[in-house]
Amino acid sequence: MQDEMRSVKDKIQTFKGDKENLKKQIKDLVNELKGCKEQSVIMEEKFRKELNSQLAKLTAWLAGRKEHQRQEIAHLWGAAQAIRRLKISGNRKGKRAHDEEGWGKAGLWLGLREWEGYIEGL
Repeated sequence: MQDEMRSVKDKIQTFKGDKENLKKQIKDLVNELKGCKEQSVIMEEKFRKELNSQLAKLTAWLAGRKEHQRQEIAHLWGAAQAIRRLKISGNRKGKRAHDEEGWGKAGLWLGLREWEGYIEGL
């Protein structure tokens, strides 16, 4: 009976030791989890800041590209208008030259110098 009592007491002591070891392990794991959570929050904040920075850069680039395209459109529109004016002018001059000299393509040649002047101005 005393052997059984001693055996039970030993088991109780072993269980108490195991319980303390488990408590310590649990406490260490909880602290490690807290550290991981804090690190995760820090990394997430860095990611958000970097993402916002990259979005701002992209937005600025797109705005600049949009302005560049507007300038190109304006330039092409001006060139198209100049061609239209030259065509109208050439048609008038060509008709006059055709009527006066009998040469139908005179308007093209008469407007060529005006077109060359426009191109040099670009």
